[in-house]
Amino acid sequence: MSTGAGPASRRCWRPPRPTDVSSSFIKRCEAEKQQTFLDPRPLAGHPDRAWASFCQPLLRSYPRLPNILWRDQLGHGVDGIAWNVTICGDIPPPGRRYWAFQRECQNVALLQMVQSAIESSTEPIYLHPQPNTRMDAVRNLHAFSHEGFREQRFKNLPNAIPHTSVPRLRKCLGWMKVPGAELCALQHRLRPRRVRLDRTMREILPTEDYYALVYEFIPKNPIVDINAMQSQADFLWRLGFCFTPIRLDNWEDGLLLDMADIVCPWAVGWSETQYTRPLVKDWVCTDIGASIP
Repeated sequence: MSTGAGPASRRCWRPPRPTDVSSSFIKRCEAEKQQTFLDPRPLAGHPDRAWASFCQPLLRSYPRLPNILWRDQLGHGVDGIAWNVTICGDIPPPGRRYWAFQRECQNVALLQMVQSAIESSTEPIYLHPQPNTRMDAVRNLHAFSHEGFREQRFKNLPNAIPHTSVPRLRKCLGWMKVPGAELCALQHRLRPRRVRLDRTMREILPTEDYYALVYEFIPKNPIVDINAMQSQADFLWRLGFCFTPIRLDNWEDGLLLDMADIVCPWAVGWSETQYTRPLVKDWVCTDIGASIP
């Protein structure tokens, strides 16, 4: 015998009512996505390294519109499609979901300022060796600004880390826009497909223009270079970035490919509980289910 509730006793599921905390967080997410993050000036020469520029990083544009040679479609996801560049929608997603293109542009702009500071300096730039709070993260990032370099806050700190070079980072040449009509006119094997991801239908429309980030192409390398990955991860951590859950697919030849996998101290998604030294060995073991000696 089976029993069940009759129609009169059935209850329809309703989402929980928003709390003051969740409403406030959603407002912060929406406000963050309204911030400017693109600079129409071409990416040429050194970026401005005033602290105000670190606080609102702007990525400069690709200096010229190239004749794009579409060789292969590398993959696609909720945030965009990758060929030799990453294509993203130009409208921020609603609610708490971060805008991947915005996050990636801001992160790249910050890294370009940091790289310029180290390359232009005749002296080491000193960082706190074990940052673990938002203040530590901000102060380490501040060290690369014009104001921070004059102050040299950590120069006399025991065990301070001196930086005279930058670990290899994937080079970004700036941002550009690509007409949707051009993408839809590609050969069938290259054409972006209409797919449903995370219950959201994603498609490229011929009537729209789409943002693209222009990166150097990193060839596939079957060897996982743990030491190179750890060096880059440590550098990013000391700069103040915390990591989202890491996917090994987003690394190649020891380099982080997806710059939306890190979160700068200004972003809503930055979390002090997640701001710890990343251990690449743990990522690799988790991702491939193997033990690394």
